[in-house]
Amino acid sequence: MPIAIMLTGFVVSCIGLGYLAEVWRRRWKWPKWLGGVMMFLIGCLWPVILVAYVIYTGNRYIAQHPGEVNDAPPMVLMGVITISPFIFLAGLSLGLLGLFMARRKTSVGGLR
Repeated sequence: MPIAIMLTGFVVSCIGLGYLAEVWRRRWKWPKWLGGVMMFLIGCLWPVILVAYVIYTGNRYIAQHPGEVNDAPPMVLMGVITISPFIFLAGLSLGLLGLFMARRKTSVGGLR
């Protein structure tokens, strides 16, 4: 159940932020290249959150087990860094989906 909640949060946040970025870009008449920058930032959001979470929990684990050889937190961090490009691409594609949804909705006269 928690993985379903996390995936739903990931999908909804990326699509929603992409939609919101395009609405803001059109409302304030920002240049189109700024939309690309916002999509890049949306793609970077979840990998950064995931790496920060792993570093935080790894530091807590090391503090709770001071006498042990603590190889687990760095190994988990390397695993997260390894999958981060895939998370970035998934977030970027979902952000672009939200952007295209906003363009379609605003092109037919909505969101004035």
